[in-house]
Amino acid sequence: MTFNESLLNAFIPLIVSLMLSLLSLSLAHYWLLAREPNLGSEARLPRQIIMLLCTVAAIILAVIVAPLTEGTRNQILSIIGLGISAVIAFSSTSLVTNFMAAITLRVTKPFNIGDFVTVGDYFGKVSERGLFDTEIQTENRELVSIPNSLFILTPVKVTRRSGVIISSTVSLGYDIHHAEVEPLLLIAARAAELDDPYVQILSLDDFSICYRVSGLLLDVNTLLTSRSKLNQCVLDSLHSNQIEIMSPTVTRHINQPLEIKQIPQAIRRPTAQPQAAAEDIAFDKADRAQARELHQENLNRKIDELTNQLKQAPGPEPEAKTAIEALLSQLQAELTEISKQPDSDET
Repeated sequence: MTFNESLLNAFIPLIVSLMLSLLSLSLAHYWLLAREPNLGSEARLPRQIIMLLCTVAAIILAVIVAPLTEGTRNQILSIIGLGISAVIAFSSTSLVTNFMAAITLRVTKPFNIGDFVTVGDYFGKVSERGLFDTEIQTENRELVSIPNSLFILTPVKVTRRSGVIISSTVSLGYDIHHAEVEPLLLIAARAAELDDPYVQILSLDDFSICYRVSGLLLDVNTLLTSRSKLNQCVLDSLHSNQIEIMSPTVTRHINQPLEIKQIPQAIRRPTAQPQAAAEDIAFDKADRAQARELHQENLNRKIDELTNQLKQAPGPEPEAKTAIEALLSQLQAELTEISKQPDSDET
C-alpha cells in the first residue's frame, strides 16, 4: 500500500463522519425549523436548543474520528471544553447570558404566557417567550422585548391569577372625620365589585389626610377596567355625600369661604353606550398567546388520557379502540396545527 493510499484510508472515517454530520444537521434543521417558518418562538426555543446540541456533538465526533494522535485529540477536546466553559463563564457580557437565563426561566417558571408582570419600569402582560428575550404587551398596546437576563438579575412582580389587590388613594381635609370617610370608601369598593375591601390611613400630611381603599379583584383580566371603576366609585360615593375631594390649601388659594364646597352637581346620565374593555384592546396579542397555550395544555391532557386508555389491560373493545385512535389522531393533528400558528402581531 502506497503512502497516498494509507493517508486516504486514514481520512476516510473523518470524511464519512463529516458528510453524515452535515446531512444529519441539514435534515434536522429542515425537520425542526425550516419546514415550519411560522413556528412561534415559544415552540421554536427547544428546537433551537436541540440544533445547538447536535452541532456541538457533530464537532466532537469529527475530532474523535480524525486521524490524530491520542495526545493531540485529548488536547483538542480539552480546548473545546475550555471554550464552552469560557463562553459560559463570560456570559455576563454576551448573548449567552440571555440564553442561559431563558433555560433558567423554563426550569423555575416564575411566570407563564398571559401573566401580568412588572420588571424594572415595565408593566404588562407576557405575550411571548423567546431564546434571548421575553416580550410583554403594555397597557398602551406596545410590545416591549426585555432581555431574559433582566428577569434573573432584578426582582419580578407577577400578578397571581387567583386574584390581585387593587387600590385607590385620595386626600381629604382634616375637617372631615375619618369615621365618616371610611364607610363611604368601603361602599365605593363594594360598588366596584371588589371582595374583602379595607381602608388605610397612609399619612397625615400638612394640610390633608391620605386614605387608601383596597379590595381583592378575582378576575385579573379586568385589571385596568377595575382600577378605573374603583376611582369612579370613590368619586361618586364621596360627592354624593357632600364630601369635597380638595385640600384646604386649594380652597384658600381660590379665595372663597370654606363652607362653599367644590363638588360637581349630579347629572342625569345618558343611556350608556357600549364600549370595548380596555384589556381587550391593550392586551390582544398576549390574550391570544395565553388562549393558545391553554388550548395546547388541554389537548395534551386529553391526549394523555386517551393514550392511557389504550394502554389499559385488557383494553377497550375493538370498536371503542378504533374510535379512541381516530380521536387521538384528530387531537394530535390539531395540536400540531396550533404549534404552527405564528406569534406575530399580524394574525
